[in-house]
Amino acid sequence: MDSYSKLLELVNTSGCFAPANHMYVTELRPDHSAVGVLEVQPSSLNPIGIVHGGALVTLADTVCGTAAFTTGHMCVTLD
Repeated sequence: MDSYSKLLELVNTSGCFAPANHMYVTELRPDHSAVGVLEVQPSSLNPIGIVHGGALVTLADTVCGTAAFTTGHMCVTLD
């Protein structure tokens, strides 16, 4: 779990995109799942006052990407 703690610290580091937008990965689990939160701010809302879809998708991308990283099987292709 120590490596998970280091990964949580890295992904939640101030100055990175997600924390700058009030998004945090709060838990990484041995089954490669993760939990995250969005602290809703006025800047998180769309013009009609509900959470912007882009904020939700960014939260999902951040949490899922962090969970995927824990598998140790990252593969990137540039086709």
